[in-house]
Amino acid sequence: QECENNDDQLYLYDEKNRYIKFEGNCLDHQFVANHIYFHSCHGGPNQRWYYNKKTMEMKNLGGERCLDIRGNKELHMYDCHGGDNQKFQMPSTWTMSPLSVSLPI
Repeated sequence: QECENNDDQLYLYDEKNRYIKFEGNCLDHQFVANHIYFHSCHGGPNQRWYYNKKTMEMKNLGGERCLDIRGNKELHMYDCHGGDNQKFQMPSTWTMSPLSVSLPI
């Protein structure tokens, strides 16, 4: 869906925990089925995200794959290849520290 700044398109970034949140749930990568969806927050590495400002790639702490938009506009994790379907623009108000920063556990 095109961005329209509707309430159903407003997400929050919890910098302390590295969660991307919507309606109290966290963006989650379900490893086995490779699904990206919102799920109850549980603190697992598959819900903790970081962003590379240079490459514009989004990864979670569960692995080295990149968040990727398939042709049908579904999100999944895929090997990083630098394509436009793996580039994301984060709001300037979101401070997504590089992975080298120590994380609270």
